[in-house]
Amino acid sequence: IEELTHISDAMVVNAPVIEEVLPKFLDFCEDYIIVAHNAGFDTGFIRENAKRINIEYNPSIIDTVAMARLLLPDLNKFKLDTVCKALNISLEGHHRAVNDAEATAQIWVEFIKRLKDKGLSKLSDVASLGETNADIVKKTKYNHVIILAKNDIGRINLYKLISLSHIDYFNKRPRIPKSILAKMREGLIIGSACEQGEVYKAILDDATDDELNRIVSFYDYLEIQPIGNNMFLIEDEQNDIHSIEDLQDINRRIVELGNVYEKPVVATCDVHFLNPEDEIYRRIIFYGKGYKDADT
Repeated sequence: IEELTHISDAMVVNAPVIEEVLPKFLDFCEDYIIVAHNAGFDTGFIRENAKRINIEYNPSIIDTVAMARLLLPDLNKFKLDTVCKALNISLEGHHRAVNDAEATAQIWVEFIKRLKDKGLSKLSDVASLGETNADIVKKTKYNHVIILAKNDIGRINLYKLISLSHIDYFNKRPRIPKSILAKMREGLIIGSACEQGEVYKAILDDATDDELNRIVSFYDYLEIQPIGNNMFLIEDEQNDIHSIEDLQDINRRIVELGNVYEKPVVATCDVHFLNPEDEIYRRIIFYGKGYKDADT
């Protein structure tokens, strides 16, 4: 962190503590919309600390990463410095809060101009901008999902989704816009999948009850999987998982969500092959994609 920000412990040794700073910051924000680059990361820290000191924090948020995917589709990466370079915005002292915040503000001002040029004046209209645009979908973050056919209509719709995902939206893996899945879900059963699924990710990101309600309502059933499947999360420093108990708590949370929203919860085992001798093929695919644990 010190190498990244050039902020040392000595520089902040006498700085005010979070219990003093955070209430002042939230008072400053009032009820305005929060704009941030890769907002889930930053607001996650704010939300966690707000919870710790018993302050309610459920703001409306605009993520300039998501906006960049819509408005700068020619970019392959959407990091702050990359977006700034594309927009000719100066970014000195990258990773320092003040510098990054100022650059993000300039990005947002430019994005507002571009949205107006497209005839969009309300944020509610923005979602449709790249809803099924193949170039945008190919670069958008994805979630895993389980899709089962329950009848002939579902089988036909599943085949159509498979075709679209491989022909129109394929990028390293088959993808399908959620909006298209929603339109073609007749005859289908949709499950929340593994730790790469939307529900599991939302729990990891400490999503609000309103966010969880929106997410969970899309699925016909929720899944929990063996702790061994997700042990790698304990070693991942980018999340707040530190023990087997933490993984068990997530499974308990999914069961709780199933009860609250009246969704069946299914214990699955994340099977990707039926015959033991076929394991080698999956390992080869994992190795080719650069997974560090391909041989474990």
